Amino acid sequence: MTRHHSDGRVSMTKKEFDRMKDKMKKMSDKGKKFFKGGASKTMKGKEDFTTKRGNKMFNRANKREDTAQGSTRVRRPY
Repeated sequence: MTRHHSDGRVSMTKKEFDRMKDKMKKMSDKGKKFFKGGASKTMKGKEDFTTKRGNKMFNRANKREDTAQGSTRVRRPY
């Protein structure tokens, strides 16, 4: 039986510990978590969570635009 101590520790039997360990292993096998700096899932060969400069456009008043404000020249925003 799991016992909770006043200082925050938890005591459990070996059987409970093994059961919990098996459950955690099953949960971890469900899906691989992504990490910042890891390989990108959407842009192959690139790092994940980087600025996708090729996809960026100006965004003003919730509209996608390809010109700077007050200009007629089409360009990228970086």
